[in-house]
Amino acid sequence: MPAYFVGEVAVHDPEAYQEYARVAAECIDAFGGRVLAKGGQTASIEGTPPEARIVIVEFPDFEAATAFQKSEAYQNVVHIRRQTATARAYVVDGWTS
Repeated sequence: MPAYFVGEVAVHDPEAYQEYARVAAECIDAFGGRVLAKGGQTASIEGTPPEARIVIVEFPDFEAATAFQKSEAYQNVVHIRRQTATARAYVVDGWTS
């Protein structure tokens, strides 16, 4: 069953963030992830609107999504994101009917 990384990311230093984004994209690919949404227009349907861009990445399963986050390559750059952006992030199981 697929799993989804869902994040709300406010980038404060876009130039410095680029290195994080490059390595994160490589890590996503390495764990079979596929970016479904990364920024763009949003509309609040109910509740408080997001304060930053929304990122959604589909992974083959929950284990791949969490392994991406725990991987050595990702852990080597996550400090850049923490210094250049504010984020809230979740991994969620997908739905199969």
